[in-house]
Amino acid sequence: MTSHIVNSLDTILDSTTTADYQVHISFTPEDDAWDTFLAKAQGGHHVQTGLWAQVKGVLGWGVIRVVVTSGNKHIVGGAQIMVRRFRGLGKIGIISKGPLFSSSNPILTMLIIKELVHLAKLNHIQFLVVQPPNNGEETGRQLAHFGFNPVRMTINPTATILIDLHKDLDTIQSEIKQSTRRNIRIAQRKGITIREGTEADIGRFYVALKATSRRKNFATFPIEYYHRMWELFAPRGYARLFVAEYEGETVSSQLAISFGDTVINKMTAWSGEYSSLRPNEALYWAVIQWAKAHGFRYYDLEGINADAAQEIAETNKVPDSVRKTFTPFKVGFGGKITFFPGAYVYISNPILRTAYRIILPKVYQSPLMMKVMGHLRTS
Repeated sequence: MTSHIVNSLDTILDSTTTADYQVHISFTPEDDAWDTFLAKAQGGHHVQTGLWAQVKGVLGWGVIRVVVTSGNKHIVGGAQIMVRRFRGLGKIGIISKGPLFSSSNPILTMLIIKELVHLAKLNHIQFLVVQPPNNGEETGRQLAHFGFNPVRMTINPTATILIDLHKDLDTIQSEIKQSTRRNIRIAQRKGITIREGTEADIGRFYVALKATSRRKNFATFPIEYYHRMWELFAPRGYARLFVAEYEGETVSSQLAISFGDTVINKMTAWSGEYSSLRPNEALYWAVIQWAKAHGFRYYDLEGINADAAQEIAETNKVPDSVRKTFTPFKVGFGGKITFFPGAYVYISNPILRTAYRIILPKVYQSPLMMKVMGHLRTS
């Protein structure tokens, strides 16, 4: 780890405000102090943790972490960059749900963003993509001051459904659409049972995930990736696997990540069997009940189609264009449609940066970028 003291921010940020900060740069995935800070920080998310950096290491990603402490050595902010080289594009850096801060402080925000730009240049990162945390709208505005431009490319969902678990269970259930409530009752009546899984269930989860990916046309990672996630997150109580069974046969599973005050539906896998028994509705409802019983504030269904979300929020109707996607199923559980900040990109090459409006749309539409995007997403 390297560090340096910033004694006068006016010499770095052209500001009349001065403060004492210590900036630490590390290239080591593990960082328990940073992870502890994230678990308490507003907007803290598991994809910024050192644990997640170790999971992504299975896929060949490296890490650069910026951590800022104040004079009392307490962490006050920072960001974790995941870095990987792609043939034809060079190095790409990704900051998912970051940077994070202990409190609102424009000077600190600018200090960290400036450090990120410096590190991108120093480490020959051609494209640095930043998608701010859920509460990071102001961070997005600050990014623009340092040459970042908004892009449609997203690493994390920009629209999701949040279920407020502070409501009593009867109210949560009453806000579920009638058809979904009916399907939950069908599953219960027909013999679908839900249990918590163990590492021994990861193999069956992966088989169902592969089946889901074939039906829905999305890429999966090697099974080692999911074993590593379980190995790191489960012992700390951050990962739970919920398994829906029919007569002892695994039908569907949900890998849920709990971090801070939220339980996230990280991945749900369904074999495609016993659709008439509605196993998935029973599975989601069981996870909602578990999350409420364990004191969490929100259950995040983890992503719906952003364009459809806008239309649903305005009209309360699901557009026909997404009828065959996950969106209608998730909307059936009620909750609040919630929008999160989009992504911004910094391009190190000044010529490419100047021409980004012409070049980037072509890059995004290329087969190479479609392949890269599969690696970038946080699922």
